[in-house]
Amino acid sequence: MIFNGLFLKNIYIHLKKPKRGMILSEVMVKLEELQSNFCYTIATPAKKENIMIIKKWVSDNVALDLWFPEYEEFLKQRDGIEFDGLVIFNSDPNDATKGFITANEIWRADSNYSHYVYFGDTDISWFAYDLNKKKYVELDKASSDFIESFDSFNQMLENVINNLL
Repeated sequence: MIFNGLFLKNIYIHLKKPKRGMILSEVMVKLEELQSNFCYTIATPAKKENIMIIKKWVSDNVALDLWFPEYEEFLKQRDGIEFDGLVIFNSDPNDATKGFITANEIWRADSNYSHYVYFGDTDISWFAYDLNKKKYVELDKASSDFIESFDSFNQMLENVINNLL
């Protein structure tokens, strides 16, 4: 069953909203509770082979020694998120809509966006790593304007999920 975001946010009123500063694992548990309550499928851990394919793709297409260990740890726990308009890309190299490689091939093909590595999106934002600033960032999807920066993937993910909840 699919609900629009406004309806879900109204339903959440009875649920305790996570506090800022909660550690990522607590935020992820809260997200899983909500997903279960609304019959969303919770992703299983990524296949080791798929993570290796992403690592090779990043090395071949972005930068030789670049990798994102926190994203890897996230993928080892759950292979992406899709909930209430939020997508954190999965590791499936054949997923044409929500896969890390496909999304980055599409968005990085435009030279205006090639200095980002993309990890996810919503209807209004992109979540990426800025190769020039060496920071994780939230960007406005319509204009690509900078919204906020983060020191780590986990900090970015925690912020994104807290805003969703």
